[in-house]
Amino acid sequence: MATKPAKSVGNAKRPDSKKKKPVFTAQDGRDQKKDAKRKGLKPGARNSVESKEQKQAREAKNKDARVGSRKPVALVAEAPVKAVKPVKPAEPKPEKKEVAPEQQIAKWERELDKLENDDRLNALLDKLELEQPVSEEEQEWLDKKLARHQELLKLLGLNEEDKEGSSDQDELLQRFIDNDFDPSQFDSRYKED
Repeated sequence: MATKPAKSVGNAKRPDSKKKKPVFTAQDGRDQKKDAKRKGLKPGARNSVESKEQKQAREAKNKDARVGSRKPVALVAEAPVKAVKPVKPAEPKPEKKEVAPEQQIAKWERELDKLENDDRLNALLDKLELEQPVSEEEQEWLDKKLARHQELLKLLGLNEEDKEGSSDQDELLQRFIDNDFDPSQFDSRYKED
């Protein structure tokens, strides 16, 4: 059997004196007991002490404003009165600068030349003459440009249709006056056999 190892001489403890017991009073015991019961956190806002100002502010906030009001209340409904808004004086609109007629005509002529020399416009017109399909977007753009072209022709007094129609009428009238009018030139009903 194995025996216990012998204790070394230096490790032995010798009691010098008796153990001292602490001196407690009855009050100290009660305080220790209270502290032992209060191990958790302190209670929250429900038990905290508030200042008087905060209490008064909260009471004023919670107080029903309708109770004790001294303001007179109308018992008959009146027609609502619309608030009149102050009318702002109308700001004068900036007037367009009047351009001299010569400058305006020159501007229109430049725009007309630009339209007539537009490569995209000419290419689309060539496509239409050859009866090739054109997209809706291109057709819309083409219609806008042609409408502007017609408008510029009217503004400048260069309508080819009006010129041709009026010149034909003037020419016919002049031939009639000069007795050189031959109806067979213009209508198949008057052809001589």
